[in-house]
Amino acid sequence: MQISQTLLIKLFNSNFKTSFDRKPNQIPSLGFRTSSDLEKIDYKKKTVSLTTVCSTLPWLLARPTTNFSLHSSDKGNTPPDIFKSRFYELCNQFSDYYHIFTHGEKVSDKVAAAVVHDQNCKSVRLPNNISIFRAELYALVLAIEVV
Repeated sequence: MQISQTLLIKLFNSNFKTSFDRKPNQIPSLGFRTSSDLEKIDYKKKTVSLTTVCSTLPWLLARPTTNFSLHSSDKGNTPPDIFKSRFYELCNQFSDYYHIFTHGEKVSDKVAAAVVHDQNCKSVRLPNNISIFRAELYALVLAIEVV
């Protein structure tokens, strides 16, 4: 199920305010109840990232396998050529697998996430105020969408 633009419109659309004004016993939507608080914190709708929720129950999904062999060496003390060599060995070892590469990055106040697979690349500019960890997580979400 995807959080849609329609839901956001219903939560925050002032056209619906008159329905609540005419029916004082009806509980207003979350958007109307929180609008004054959101104004106080200078909330902007465009800074919210929309996301999707998987329709399959999490405990029914197959457990992913992860290879951490490139993590076995200290990045600061190991020459990049060693990592490159190990990476190509892994690619050869898993040549029959579908390769997907993810990246999240924050440079000064600019944040983005990307996924590269096959011969395709998808990148997304994210709101400035999110963390590098959220950018990395969003890159993983992009990879899951590819799968």
